[in-house]
Amino acid sequence: MVKAHGLRGELLVAPHGGCLNALLRLSRVYLRRHAAKAKPWPVLSCRAHSGRVLMAVDGLDGRDKADPWRDAAVLARARDVAAADPQHWGALAWIGAPVELSQGEILGELRSVALVAGQELWTVVGADGSRYVLPAALRVQAVTDRLVIDPPEGLLELCRQEDGAL
Repeated sequence: MVKAHGLRGELLVAPHGGCLNALLRLSRVYLRRHAAKAKPWPVLSCRAHSGRVLMAVDGLDGRDKADPWRDAAVLARARDVAAADPQHWGALAWIGAPVELSQGEILGELRSVALVAGQELWTVVGADGSRYVLPAALRVQAVTDRLVIDPPEGLLELCRQEDGAL
């Protein structure tokens, strides 16, 4: 959540993973501050606002109740996102899926999707513990049970994270 918006305490949410349309149709979200357990909140209303979403949730009626949730993560279950927008498969629904190179080699498992400076990034972790942070703008094919990517030559070497690197 970016901030509380207006006197009614709507939440200004910056969507990740290209899921703006799904976010607009959710009936429940989870808010999580820091390492605390995520708390479910029923969604009362949602509307698009300058590439973001203004969301009213039950129980946060007023800026004073919503503002303490500033910078909280706004989460949704993958199955809820997929059900809300079935036309958009969204990378979030593929977390935990194997990621394979177009030549057939398994690179690893998709562990997370993040939006950093407007760029969607995927973290893929290999069986040997190798970690790759890849731009989602790769050529991707969603096959029944896995993602197949075709990165340009040299990209994997550039995107490999050393132990302890962010």
